[in-house]
Amino acid sequence: MTKPKLPPAKDWQARTIDQWNTHTFFAYLQHAHREELKVDYFSAKGIKIDLSMIKRTFDEFGKEITKMFIDRCLKQYTSSSQYKVCTFWFMRTYMIAQVMPKVQEEYKRMQD
Repeated sequence: MTKPKLPPAKDWQARTIDQWNTHTFFAYLQHAHREELKVDYFSAKGIKIDLSMIKRTFDEFGKEITKMFIDRCLKQYTSSSQYKVCTFWFMRTYMIAQVMPKVQEEYKRMQD
């Protein structure tokens, strides 16, 4: 028997989190930026860099934790006139040390 066809990769709302891939996360990141920061997302280092960093992040920490990490980073980010967008590269490079331990702790509490 064949597997049922998944919704398009960029349709993050129609997929369960375990069905997400790098393109789904990227589409979610664009949506979350519009919702949280009221600006359109752009990739500072290029989309391929963002996709590879997203992949490394969810391979290392898991998909649910990666989504929570994105949400927490966007809530904590304070934009300026020069830096309005919180790129995934910035999150992974500069925010992960402070944000990820809190996200992992919160996720563990949710699982208990």
